[in-house]
Amino acid sequence: MAADNSQKVHLGLSLNNFAQGKALEAIQQLGKALPCSVVAVSGSIVTVSFEVQSNFTLPQVTCPMFGPEYIRYPTQIGDLGVVFPADAYLGGISGLGGGTAGLTLPSNLSALVFFPIASKNWSATDDANAVVIYGPNGVVLRDTGKTSKIVVAPSVITTTTATVTTTATSGETHTTPTFTINGNLVINGTISQGSSGSGTSASLIGPLVVTNNVTAGGIDLETHKHTGVTTGGGTTGGPTG
Repeated sequence: MAADNSQKVHLGLSLNNFAQGKALEAIQQLGKALPCSVVAVSGSIVTVSFEVQSNFTLPQVTCPMFGPEYIRYPTQIGDLGVVFPADAYLGGISGLGGGTAGLTLPSNLSALVFFPIASKNWSATDDANAVVIYGPNGVVLRDTGKTSKIVVAPSVITTTTATVTTTATSGETHTTPTFTINGNLVINGTISQGSSGSGTSASLIGPLVVTNNVTAGGIDLETHKHTGVTTGGGTTGGPTG
């Protein structure tokens, strides 16, 4: 009796199914750009949990944040974002591994970089046409060596530096440079007026209260003496020091 060949699969269909399976398998190995939330922070390295519904249990992944060394983002647990995959191993440049990247295709949940993503639920900006920088504890501006630093904290602004130079320029309203402080001014140090010993006149609107002695022209107020003192409604001579 001849064999029944009616259930044999056509060669063309078998080859097509085989090719599709290999293609889908290769696609599955490609890196995945997925929404996620931050579950741990260590400097500019974060651990994220994927915010997706899946038939598979996706592991939490530790990866570098987007951004240069010179800007440190105050990323918090719960911040939302997206991870994007690179086409090669990133451990050598992120510090999460070693060695040099090759062209071997990394697995689909490795070689990821975390990018924060904007949300309409963020607090309103102060000025839509200005760069607004803020953080839970404020803002820190400093040079690489931490020689000069400005800290904007919730209740105080602190400046640490050897010299502070402020230059005001003329504008449409003021014909001369103006620097205005609205509030109390406390200076722990020496105040110098003018530069290179060339002083300019100063104008103060009193009352002016001085706790300790005052010296003018080399003569102090508390201990100076006068010459040519007269009595009976006359005037004294100038102080002699």
